[in-house]
Amino acid sequence: MTTKLEVELEDFFRWLATMPHHFAEFRRDPDRVMVYAKLSDMARAAVRDMGKEAAVQKVRDKLDQILDAPEAQKESTFARDFKASGYGGTVLSKEPADPE
Repeated sequence: MTTKLEVELEDFFRWLATMPHHFAEFRRDPDRVMVYAKLSDMARAAVRDMGKEAAVQKVRDKLDQILDAPEAQKESTFARDFKASGYGGTVLSKEPADPE
């Protein structure tokens, strides 16, 4: 059976693995990122107990797990219609600001 603490830590490590800028900040200042992520006191204590290097390794392992998942191996089906109105090249005419 999975405890709430295990789920919270799993989610936290997944979040760090998918957010490189937060992961870089975590490596610099783990406490600040744990406060930002609103981890519970028990989860913060668990991360502190495992040590910074072990936590960083858990994040790297989680990233490898995400990238090795079958869903990640599938070809991307994302497509964008660059001719759609409102995308990039469509510029609204701008009126000069009223002089004060």
